[in-house]
Amino acid sequence: IYGGYVATYFDFNKSTPTNVSTEGIDFILTYLRNNPSASVDITGYADEIGRSAYNDKLSNARATSVKNTLVKANIAASRLNVIGAGEDASVQKNSDAARKLVRRVTFMVK
Repeated sequence: IYGGYVATYFDFNKSTPTNVSTEGIDFILTYLRNNPSASVDITGYADEIGRSAYNDKLSNARATSVKNTLVKANIAASRLNVIGAGEDASVQKNSDAARKLVRRVTFMVK
């Protein structure tokens, strides 16, 4: 959990998590409920397709969407820090499969 390996993934141009990737949110929710003094950075990312300014907004919208889900589950908003990290250029831009990996939100517990 402290290594940033828990993640939630998103479809292209969407800020709602894919149905199959909500386990990451569930995992963080359980952790936060069991550790009431913990807080978490929620960092959103986008792939490189499209304009950078748009992708900055999309990455923030993804992180905010996850935060809102946690707040609805009664986690205090003060424990949740949203970070829009913009584009993740660590994968081949030409590979659809690789781009799916960078359209994500990660969690860093503090």
